[in-house]
Amino acid sequence: MLKDLLTKNTIETNVHVNDWEEAIRHGGRIIERTGGISSTYTEAMVAAVKKFGPYIVIAPHIALAHASSKDGVNQISMSLSILDHGIDFGNKENDPVNIVICLAAIDHHSHLKALSELVTNLSDSSFVNMLTTSSQEEIVQYIQDAKLKEVE
Repeated sequence: MLKDLLTKNTIETNVHVNDWEEAIRHGGRIIERTGGISSTYTEAMVAAVKKFGPYIVIAPHIALAHASSKDGVNQISMSLSILDHGIDFGNKENDPVNIVICLAAIDHHSHLKALSELVTNLSDSSFVNMLTTSSQEEIVQYIQDAKLKEVE
């Protein structure tokens, strides 16, 4: 499922942003361009962090931004932004973040397989290293060649 969501249109590398808000907005705009979400959803992802804190920093150097499906999701979507430098999100244990994933789900169930595949692969340090050291083309090729670990 990840290979359907993470494509050349939804992955960007060497992304320059100045703070965590810009990082989330950048990832949101990637999905907006594909028609997966509206700008309302992008702003809802930012608002969630402002309201609840940096809970989206799920592992060292990795943030997974999301919001409610009611906030402008048209289809299950995901973007992957590899930042050109680490950004502090306010999570002392896991900052700085240089991998920002934005996830948009249409309901509570449809995204679970994609999320499970993503978490399985992000727990592999060689995959995370590949993300931070490879070009967009190399990352897309890796994903499209189905080298990802799949979850049954």
